[in-house]
Amino acid sequence: MAMGGYESLVPYLEGEENLTATVKHIVGALGSNKNLTKDVKKILAELGSQLTSMAAIKDDDDMVEDGKIGIQYHLSILEEKITMVWDSCPDEAVKYRNAVHEVRNLTKRLENQCSLNFY
Repeated sequence: MAMGGYESLVPYLEGEENLTATVKHIVGALGSNKNLTKDVKKILAELGSQLTSMAAIKDDDDMVEDGKIGIQYHLSILEEKITMVWDSCPDEAVKYRNAVHEVRNLTKRLENQCSLNFY
């Protein structure tokens, strides 16, 4: 279905810049055409759904990235604690053991986050 010759442009457009140009072209075409067919309305509704899904995926990615940053922060603190063990007295062995336990818990959290994102 060609909408005033606009469809013929789509195969030639590649990359993000061309995607932006295509969207601007579509918006311009829609602005000049107030009477849309059922097919065009359906296509636009599907596009809206797809864009909404993409936005939701981006939000999920941001949450995962924030989680990674938090885990990296905790791991750097734990690394400092472990390094201190070698420079201190035997009483620090308990602190070392606790730090190892904390590392194991953080590792499990990271594995759980990765498995949730895998599915």
